[in-house]
Amino acid sequence: MGLPSIVTDINGSNEIIIEKYNGIIIPSQNTKSLETAMREFLGNHDLVQEMADNCRRHIVEKYPREYVWQEILKEYRKMEVED
Repeated sequence: MGLPSIVTDINGSNEIIIEKYNGIIIPSQNTKSLETAMREFLGNHDLVQEMADNCRRHIVEKYPREYVWQEILKEYRKMEVED
């Protein structure tokens, strides 16, 4: 979506977000870290814009459209077999 994110350090999120490249990773259940990250975004428009520019580029490079569609098709085929 072209928006940098603040995410917790859990599987999935930490595979997509690269610290200070396309978002900020914080420890789970750490409100102080969340506050710090939010203030960093609010206080640094240039950093947010740079990360925003990196967001789509990173996803397109890591998850090519053809790969995503093939993975979705595999999941649908698994559901057909289970029925």
